[in-house]
Amino acid sequence: NMATVLDDQGKLEEALTLYQLALDIKLKALGPDHTKTASSYNNMAGVLRDQFKLEEAMSFYQKALDIRLKALGPHHAKTADAYFG
Repeated sequence: NMATVLDDQGKLEEALTLYQLALDIKLKALGPDHTKTASSYNNMAGVLRDQFKLEEAMSFYQKALDIRLKALGPHHAKTADAYFG
């Protein structure tokens, strides 16, 4: 996707903008507890980590984990990915 390419190119602010757009759309279309919403939080966390905004990144990673725990349970592979991709 476009945000991933921008991230790979080191265009982190541009990538973050697109990831935020995707998150906003998913929140409205799917709600805050959907696993695809969790994926958007996870993607944003990765960019924030790359920007060394570690506290903010951890907050987004935690949101992704919380959603996956609630939606999928503690023993699902996607939940495990939230701990370590």
